[in-house]
Amino acid sequence: PEDYIIAATPPEDWPLNNRIPEMLEWEQPQIFQFLDSINMPMLKSIWLHLIVAGGQLFFLHGRSPELSNLPSVLRNRFLYTLMNYVMAGNERLKMFQLHMTQDGNYKIFFFNTETKTSQWNIPDELKFDFGKGQEEFYKRDKIQRQALLREHQELQAVGQQWNQHQYRGGYSQINQNVNPMYENSEFQSYY
Repeated sequence: PEDYIIAATPPEDWPLNNRIPEMLEWEQPQIFQFLDSINMPMLKSIWLHLIVAGGQLFFLHGRSPELSNLPSVLRNRFLYTLMNYVMAGNERLKMFQLHMTQDGNYKIFFFNTETKTSQWNIPDELKFDFGKGQEEFYKRDKIQRQALLREHQELQAVGQQWNQHQYRGGYSQINQNVNPMYENSEFQSYY
């Protein structure tokens, strides 16, 4: 798992893992809480401006630049914990247990409790979950960008209306609506 990408494009009807919506809601404080919970606070300073949304976690893998500064032992420990967290949200992955070698390299492997076999390869179900997480992240990001664009366009329209109002003597109209309380006061010079 440390040398290749975890995610794969899921089948079109692939169900949404229970953990994906939760992780997509994470912002940096929740990501930092996750790092604290897995005893990896050193990633906070590295990720301060890199990982700001939970959906970005679905793009990480053994050769990710965001993990490249870590020794392989820590990188594997992080990926192990991340994959284990995601696996807990998918019933199809209950047959797999995640393990690490005890040879000092702490390489990740999967044990299938039904077949009683171990494998280095990431199960397709987990790859599809990470791929689904990426798809959902892109969908949310696109929706957010569209909402920001609409908001920007609405503000531009309001600004144009204000400019037209101003051009048609809007200031003189404002001057006529001065509160009588201020007519003979020092504030009148502002109007």
